[in-house]
Amino acid sequence: MMTLLIFTIGIVLGWVLSSLHSIKHTSNGYFTIEPYDEDETGFYRVNMRIPIEEQTDLIHKERLILYREYSQK
Repeated sequence: MMTLLIFTIGIVLGWVLSSLHSIKHTSNGYFTIEPYDEDETGFYRVNMRIPIEEQTDLIHKERLILYREYSQK
């Protein structure tokens, strides 16, 4: 029973530490995909936007998670 308790505490502690590390080293942004021209060439333009509050210490971040932003076009 003690082994199961220690195992469970280890799993929870590992999950918490991993989550804290991920929050500290990850930033969020948004992207849109638009056709490159009016012809059906298959080329697209990808625009990326990072909010001001996410830009602080962006050079020290390891990951940038991009969410698709739907435009009104």
